[in-house]
This record gives sequence, structure tokens and C-alpha cells, in this order.
Amino acid sequence: MRLRIILSVLACSFLFAACERSFDSPPPVPVVEGFSPAHAFADDLIDIQVSNPGVAGELAVYFGTAKAEILSSGENGVTVKVPVLETGASVPIQVSTSGGQADSGENLFVYDGHGHPLQQILIEERTSRVSPTVVFTAPRLSLGMLAFLNADSRHIGVMMEDSGLHTEIGMCGTPMSAALGVAPDADAGAQFWIVALQETLEMSDSNPTQLMRLHLNIDSVISPIQVEPLPQLDGEAFVPFMVKSLCANALCNQNLMAITDLNTPSLAVAAVPSMNESINYTLQSIDEADLLCPVDHSRILDMVQDPASDDVFALPTNSPEVWRIPLGLGTPERVFPGDDAPLVCARSFSALAMDPRREGVLDPRTLYVTQFSPIPKLHMLRETILGWQQLDEVVLDGLPFAVTGGRFDDEAGITHARIYVMTSNGLRGFDVSNDELEPVVSLPQAVIIGGPQSLTTDSKYRPLLGRPADTIVFADTASDRLITWTVGQEAELIHHLPVGPIIPSMARSMSQPLDFLADAFSNSIRVLDRDSAAQVGLFGIDGNLTFGTSYLTTLSLDNMELLLIPKMNAGGGPGRFKGLVVHRVDEAVDLPGCRASLQDGQEDFANTLRLFEDVSFDRMLYVDSPTPCLVFMLDYDEASDTEGPIWIREVNKASPGFDAEIFGATFVLPRATIPRDLKTFALDQTASLLGAVAPDGTSSDENAYALVMHDLLNDLYMTMPMSSLLARQAGALAVMRSDSEGRTIYSAFLSINGTGEIWQLRFDSSGALENESILNVGGMPTSLSLSPDSRRLYAPHSLHNMLSIIDIDCDSNEGDCPNLQANLNVGAYPSQVIFRPDGGQALLLHHYNSIQTVIE
Repeated sequence: MRLRIILSVLACSFLFAACERSFDSPPPVPVVEGFSPAHAFADDLIDIQVSNPGVAGELAVYFGTAKAEILSSGENGVTVKVPVLETGASVPIQVSTSGGQADSGENLFVYDGHGHPLQQILIEERTSRVSPTVVFTAPRLSLGMLAFLNADSRHIGVMMEDSGLHTEIGMCGTPMSAALGVAPDADAGAQFWIVALQETLEMSDSNPTQLMRLHLNIDSVISPIQVEPLPQLDGEAFVPFMVKSLCANALCNQNLMAITDLNTPSLAVAAVPSMNESINYTLQSIDEADLLCPVDHSRILDMVQDPASDDVFALPTNSPEVWRIPLGLGTPERVFPGDDAPLVCARSFSALAMDPRREGVLDPRTLYVTQFSPIPKLHMLRETILGWQQLDEVVLDGLPFAVTGGRFDDEAGITHARIYVMTSNGLRGFDVSNDELEPVVSLPQAVIIGGPQSLTTDSKYRPLLGRPADTIVFADTASDRLITWTVGQEAELIHHLPVGPIIPSMARSMSQPLDFLADAFSNSIRVLDRDSAAQVGLFGIDGNLTFGTSYLTTLSLDNMELLLIPKMNAGGGPGRFKGLVVHRVDEAVDLPGCRASLQDGQEDFANTLRLFEDVSFDRMLYVDSPTPCLVFMLDYDEASDTEGPIWIREVNKASPGFDAEIFGATFVLPRATIPRDLKTFALDQTASLLGAVAPDGTSSDENAYALVMHDLLNDLYMTMPMSSLLARQAGALAVMRSDSEGRTIYSAFLSINGTGEIWQLRFDSSGALENESILNVGGMPTSLSLSPDSRRLYAPHSLHNMLSIIDIDCDSNEGDCPNLQANLNVGAYPSQVIFRPDGGQALLLHHYNSIQTVIE
């Protein structure tokens, strides 16, 4: 009895403890409900429908035994990248969570192979290289400009440092050297002085180069390029080799230009005059007989000015020495090495810089000289009462191309000086504040990307982050950009300024194998060979540096071909563009000459029209329908505070002459307006269907949006309401009108940025929504382009370096349309797909550079 009581008490105690205790339910077991597509290639994306996927960090997905990379997961499923399997394998998909494991059972995934066959349609990635090879600035002049030249594409350029807006000026010859200068009428802009190899000559010719000069007004057009004569040098022609911008004195209140001779170590120095004034030169020459290693045809390879005097220090070729050349009175003299120094003629100096701390005559003069061979070195030379002495030297890990100096103030207000050397292996920086070469910066070539051979200092010593600092600038020859770096800052603060097409726009010739490439940040048109992407021409749109263009198009008439270029509305008012520049570019007429860049087309270009100056617009499209026409769209009309109109000008393809009669009168389409707050916009290939995501005018909710399509032929409106959230995520749009079996079908393709989806919406001839399909392609489509045969949709993903190719030649009612054919890996920042006139080839353009991916 007693035992029974004890057991009863213990049982109650355990029961009580159990009632007091809280047990968590085990996590639910996942269930694989399905996946799509059923078969794919390595790196393709697969959507797996999973119930109870659990916590994202504890989730794992396997294809057979191969683990897959998870790209995204949510309550209803997961998106993964297909791992590499054995070609032809059929495996279950397994999902593992903290709640357990589950697989797809008999529903097996079929592995198609390691590489998608459509990847082979990317037959090449080519570039129309526009990279700067030499970058230069004006000394101590607050122009806010960076300038560059490119010998391969035969142009020079200028960039507004604060905005990145830039322009290129085509040359008739190959530019070898250039400099910026300021004339007495400095408010009017700057001058370019250019040494160029003549177009039909080579360096072996007796007089292969010429000096050119032009005036650049940042508010209007430039002057025509002038070829400048140079003085005789002992009865021989002075053949220009290099030009450099200098100051007349320490105050730099007058700008000088120094030109070196190709055949002798001589300088021709001149004050920068106005463009309508002749140039007066002063000649200075090093006696070749005084060189330590005299050779025939020595020349000055590099020079630097002493900022506190009128002395220039120069390096003659083929001799390891430094010379001082006075810009005024005086005789050139060798300053290093001294007469008693051991002579090593094999040592060749290559570049020269002055100590950036040198401001007054009491500051010591220090030079920094790079040695190219036999061992790459940087030398530090100081002027003392005993002459010039070497203070220090360091061995460089690559061949030196250029050297420059810069200074900065630290947090304590102490000024530091640095010297930077550009080598074949990257950028090297040395602190020289303590009169020795102390390595402090090393940027490998992989960081710089290209092989820049140019380096300069934008010597304004401007406050940055509250402390004064110089900015060094170098050219990236591989990536179409200038790179600026504030002295004393970390490498992560390098700033890239693209000079290639930041926002590219291209039109393709109908009659010649040429493409015309423009950029919204530049006012130049590049003419490219279609097969190689090599630049074969360059001309400007207008003279204002604050605009570019887009929406280029070509127009093929019965007797000529035209290139149509919208002209930016630089004077303010409604619309991005005001006016249209029209060039005739068919085989019978040459493109504008290489000196025509930036000139006013109407006055200076033959075979050029300027039209529609009274019309402002934001978009322009040419539609080659049975009745060809130009379609112009204005987003918003400020004058009337109303939605912007859409209007059309019909094209007379049989026009007998090159004149304004090619284009008919302007008429506005009835009810064809673009609502304010437009999110995205598209026009089909026949100019008969207009689509937009815009405020829903049929809703009482002022925040409501809708997908609106307007059949311009039948004046039929189709509207599908959208939530404001979905509208904000709406990205690219493409629309299509098709007639089949006696009825009209309207299709809209809309990308949703937040989900990586592309929606296909089909409306019947009454405007009623007939079918809705959603395709998950991943990424974030930047644009949507329909192929000319309307069978495929191309969707570049700019942030993911990917191109989706989508089959739309299918039956939406069957549930498998649209169908993702491939997600292809492409070069950086793909922007849009354009097509050859014959439809046989597509070309993928890229933001920020000149990459063009060719697609068969």
C-alpha cells in the first residue's frame, strides 16, 4: 500500500512537471511539388516549387549528389543555378532543410550539357576602341577640363571634369601630341594645339608632321582647324614632334606653348595668341655636339617647367642627361650628370617631373627622372651649391612610361609631396617629403585594367574632404576611360570617367557595311566598319559641349540613304530635343570630313539638312511601314501644362532631291498623347501600336497606374490596371500588333524589375485581356527588343551581365509561352539589342565602354 502511494505521488509529480513544460513542434518536412523547366544546361536557372522551405540559411538543394547555387528563396519556392552534371543525366532534385529532406521522386531533371548551344551564337565580342592614350591638362588653369587624344581612332577629346560630358574632335591626320592653352581672351574658352602625323605620310618622310590649332568655346562651336607654319631652323624645316603647355612666369598669367623638333633637340616657344593672330616663335636649341652621347637626329623626349622660374628641364633622346633650357634669354646647359661623372651611354632617361612643393625661388629644385634601360629606375636629383646631385634612386618593377608629382595636406595640416610613376606593371607612388623615395602606393595593372602610358597632374590644389590636394589623371587604354585620383587618398577612391559610349545609341546603314554610334554624353557620331568595329570616321553634331544624342536612325529612300540625328534642346524649354540633323550617307556621297567635327552642319557640311527647329520632342522613331514615317513624342508640354502629343511626319521615299520635301507636313494623331509621370513607353515595329505604363486615367484613384495600349490605326484603347507598387517596378516594355486568321492580336511584354519576371499580356481585337503569361528569367531586364521576324524577344540584364533569349513564336493558350531559350553570359553592362537591316544578325551594345557582342 505504501509503495502504491509513493508510485502515485511520483506519477503525479511527473505529470505535473510535464504539464508545466513547453515542447516546440518539430519543423515541418519540406515537399518538392515541382520544378521548371524540366531540362536545362549548366548555369541555367531553375525554379523549384517547395512547400515548407524553412530558413534560408539552412536550405540546400542538390541535383542528384551535386549541390546547386541558390539565387533566391521565398515562402513558395527557390531559384537555383544548375550545377555541372554528366551530360544526359536524369536526376531527382533534392531539397534539404532543418525539418528534413525531400526529393522530386520520379519527376527527374534532365541535364542537357555543360554549355548551351545558343551560347555559340555569340560569335565574337569586339570593340570600337575609343580609349585615350595620352591625357593632358592646362597648367594651373581653372578650366574644369581634361583633354585626351587617341592615335588609333584619330581624334582628340575634351571632358568637363565635373559632369563627365565630353566630345571628340576628328583629325585628318594621326594625333601624336596635344596641349590645352588659353589665349588672352580666356573667357571665350581654350585652344587645342595638336601635332599630327599627316594623313598620307609616314614617319620616314622628310616632313611627316604638322602643327594644328583650333579654338574650343564651351558655349558654342569651335573654330575651323588651322594648320600653323613653323619657323626655319638653320635653314631647315622645323618638324613638330611634341607640344606642351607652359607658363610665362611664376604667376602663370600668360600661357606659352613649347613645340619640339623631330630631328634636333630644339624648342619653338610662343605665347598663345587669339585665333585671328599670327604666332611669333622664339627658338632654343641644344648643341648636339655637346651631348654626352651624340647621335644623328636626337630630339627632346620629355620636358617639365620649373614653376618658380622660366626654366624648362628637358631630356634629349639617346643620351643619359638632363638639360636646362631658359624660355627667355640664356643658353641651354647640361645640369646632370656633371662633367666628372662616369659616363654610361647605355642608360636612357624616359620621363621627367618637378618636385610639386617647388613654388618660390627659395625652395630647392628637385627633379625626378625615370630610367628606361638597362634597369628601370626612378632617380631623385637635387640642385645644391655644388651642382646637381643624386639623393636617391629605386628600381622599378616595370618599364616606366610617365611620371608626375602631387601634394596633399593631412589631417594635421602638414603638406606632403608624392611622385607617381606609370609603369608597364601598374602605378607606383613614392612619398618624397623627407627627401627620399619612400614607396607608399602600388596599384597593379589589374586594378587599372588597361596599359596606360600617360600620367599628369591636374594641379589646382583644391580642397577635397576639407583639405587641399592635387588630382592625378591617367588614361586607361583598355577600358575607354580617364581615371582621376586625389593624391593621398586610398586606392578605393579612384574615380572613373568613361569616354566611351556611356549610353550608346546605334543606327545601321542600309546601303553600306557601316554602323553609326552615338552617346548621350558626347556630341560626336562615330562611323564604324560593321565587320570589324574599326572606326573609319568621326564627325560632330553641333558645337555645344553640354549635350549628346540618342535615337539615331537611318532612312533608305529610292535614290539615297540618310542618317537622322536628333539635336539636343540646349536652350531650355520642353523636350530633350529640338530639331533634326540629316546627313546624306549613301555610296554616292562621302560622310562629313574628318575636320568637320563640332562644326554647325547647316553652314559647313555639304549634304546636310537641319529640320524641325520649331518642334520639341523626347523620343523619335522611324517606322519603315508601307507608309514610312517619322514618329515624334513629347512626354509633357510645359507651355500648356498638358500631356505631351505624338505626331507623325510621313516620308516621301521617291523624293528626287536632298531637301526638306523628303519629309511631309507634321500632323498630330487624334487622342494620341503621352500621360504625365510616364514609367515606360514603346511603339511596335509598324508604328500602329503605342504602349505605356502610366497613370490610369479611368480610375478615381490618382495613384493608380495601368498598362495602356493604343491602336493608332483603329483608335482603340486597351487598359490593364496595375498597382502602384507593380508600376514602380515596371522596367522595359515591348509591344506587338499582329493580324492572323481574320483577327487582330495585341501583345505587350513587360519586365518587372523586382522579381526578374517578364509578363506577356494578349488582348483581342475588342481590347479585352485574352491571356496572361509570366516567365521568370531572373536578373533585371534593362530593355526588351523584338526580332524583326517577331519570333524572339531579347532582354539584356545590365546589372547581371546576362542576355535572355525568349521564344515568343508559340501558343500562349498551351501554357508554355513565352519560353526561355537561354540565359547567356555576356560582357559588362549590356544595354540594348539592335538588328542588321537584313535581320540576319543582332548586335548587343554595352554601357560605359565600346564592347559590341555580335549575335548570329
